Amino acid sequence: MQRTQLIHISSANRRSGTPADFWVTLPHAAIKLDRTRGCIKVSVVSAVVNRSWYSVTAANSTWSVLDGSTITNLTLPEGYYDVISLRTALAALLPGWGVTYLRVTNKFRFQPPPDGKTYRFSFPGYAYELLGFQRGAQPTGTNASPLVSQRPVKLNRENSVCVHASLPKERGAVVDNLATSGFVESHVLVAIPIDAAPFDNITFAANESDMYTYMLTAQHLDDIRFWVTDDTGRALELQYDWCLTLRITYTEGDDAMDALSSSVARIRDDIRLMVLSDPKISRT
Repeated sequence: MQRTQLIHISSANRRSGTPADFWVTLPHAAIKLDRTRGCIKVSVVSAVVNRSWYSVTAANSTWSVLDGSTITNLTLPEGYYDVISLRTALAALLPGWGVTYLRVTNKFRFQPPPDGKTYRFSFPGYAYELLGFQRGAQPTGTNASPLVSQRPVKLNRENSVCVHASLPKERGAVVDNLATSGFVESHVLVAIPIDAAPFDNITFAANESDMYTYMLTAQHLDDIRFWVTDDTGRALELQYDWCLTLRITYTEGDDAMDALSSSVARIRDDIRLMVLSDPKISRT
């Protein structure tokens, strides 16, 4: 026997945490089998997340400038920037430097002051993306040979919103390599492509052909943690609450497909035994 249930979840009514990482406590027996045999499947039906995180956060706001004798640590104020406002903020942090946005190539040029020194940038976090440099780069430049972005500036580092959940899924049901070079067990519930402008809503609505469905290994569930990252596993600092809808499908008793598969296997074994035990059939 099968039955379904819809559960609408809002981060605004969380038990604890923030909009980007929170726990909810389900009502008694909200996700629970009524019988000892059966299974629970969870599907993501829809989600709405406001694209409210900033392009500059603590993760990518800081870098260092070295001139051979001193180190100057620079920090951009957190907020949402376009290339023009970012150029203005960079120029304010680098007095005496020429900071130019190269519109055709979408890069920055940083020209040190004419003091005969060689300057070097060092990036402890992800500011290299913001300024258009490669990961691990420590570019150097002088007044005569300015530092120029190695690749186009990337103001929006994320390509999709990954919603994670602490559901006890079957081992190997989902794996990812978001934060490691190899694939590991994943808590990703759904990955939503970003197709909205900053501070607009990103929406996801599943259909039957692309429903994200997971088999649970538990027969009841009381608490769930949800958290949100980008497609590299970095936390997204949501400014507003968001919501999603889950469909819970309960199969109580033996699963019909499992029972059918078992019956087919038994029939196959019976036929094999008949063939092996009858000399006439086995010789032909």
